[in-house]
Amino acid sequence: MALNDVRFVTTAGGLGRLPAEKDYVSAIIMSLAATPAGWTDDLGKKYFSLAEAEADGILEGTANFGLLWYFIREFFRVAGASELYVVDAADSGFNAQNFFALTGGDVRQAAWYTATANAAIATQVGTIKTFANALDALKAPLFVLTNVKDEVTAIDGTSQTDLAAAAAEMVAVLISGDATGKGFALADDISVNYVPALGAVLGQMAKTKVGNSIGWVAQSNLAGSGELTDTVFYDGQTYNQVADSIKDTLQSKRYLFLRRYPAVAGTYVNLDVTATAATSDLSRIRNVRTLHKAKRVLYTALAPELQRPLQVDADGRLSADTVKYFENVASRPLDRMVAAAELSNFLVIIDPEQDVLATDLLNIQVKLQPLGAAETITVTIGFEAQLQ
Repeated sequence: MALNDVRFVTTAGGLGRLPAEKDYVSAIIMSLAATPAGWTDDLGKKYFSLAEAEADGILEGTANFGLLWYFIREFFRVAGASELYVVDAADSGFNAQNFFALTGGDVRQAAWYTATANAAIATQVGTIKTFANALDALKAPLFVLTNVKDEVTAIDGTSQTDLAAAAAEMVAVLISGDATGKGFALADDISVNYVPALGAVLGQMAKTKVGNSIGWVAQSNLAGSGELTDTVFYDGQTYNQVADSIKDTLQSKRYLFLRRYPAVAGTYVNLDVTATAATSDLSRIRNVRTLHKAKRVLYTALAPELQRPLQVDADGRLSADTVKYFENVASRPLDRMVAAAELSNFLVIIDPEQDVLATDLLNIQVKLQPLGAAETITVTIGFEAQLQ
């Protein structure tokens, strides 16, 4: 037995300090049965903690807000200090333009909860894709996580819709949730097979660098506070009850689910796949988020240069100084992404031959080299008589 003494346990994050970047800004979108008491705008409100949401009447176990409370609780449990908008999709003013106005275009990722059956999930993904494209046109690209509702259709790999044809790289579909904690108890209370772990996965996305996978095992354990130590699929089967061959098929059909690894504690996202073809450059959430951030920082850097005079040489070519100037303007924010380990490399190309006098149009080409990820590690192992 250790000697008795006064011992200290140091915790972090209590001050709620947020990073300088806004990659953590998130939203939960769902149809609400009523407007929370503390809202001044029926469309939604921003929160920095679960306690703030509870002060507005979003409380555990309540008929109108119990599910929302769980999503918010799980978001902040995983994300820590962060910024979360809650948006009512049932409000008459819900659309991309008003979402943009409410959030200032700051939201980088959202969890959109729906009661959509697997048979209709491709249609719902299409609706979300249209919403996300509208925000992209407003220079506010975001990634959206959605779900399949609980249903009796078995998780068998055959009955599930293949999402590759949706061509919705800005969307991912989650099909599993908690089997041990408050999520499991909530599912039992409202008589469903599962409650999707949207809050936890959204929280992981909020705290993960844009270039990294939300399933990186060393940094992305979703289990904690009694939650997600075991998981269920939307039909109520636990993770271990589903054959690995079926899980392989689900992953190939572009679904997110929560998994465990032998001899490794914790619960993790299987793979950060998006609802598009595996051959796409944007088949991974990390690549989409990297592209979104690059577009945002480039817009911020280049917008002040609109209508800037362009110096040309006697032959009408862009002057070397002009080319260099714009190369530097575009490169500076991307240099910061490389320094932050969000990009591997990039290249900015400006053709001096372009006829800016005739078009008043400056073309800039940007090539991005993302980070890779060790999604599979192959180890060749065996005995040798001599090691050389």
